[in-house]
Amino acid sequence: MKEFVIDIKNLVVKHWGKLIIIWLLATIILNFGDFMDGFHEGYNSVKKERSEK
Repeated sequence: MKEFVIDIKNLVVKHWGKLIIIWLLATIILNFGDFMDGFHEGYNSVKKERSEK
């Protein structure tokens, strides 16, 4: 059991960059609706500011 825990720790340390990327992608996919709503709200606010000038 102790060796298994050490192996898991080594994998996390070895592949931490990939784990962060996977976590970010999963977060965006799971919250895609909120992500797109925020994007559209920001885009529309910039578009409205430019049209007022």
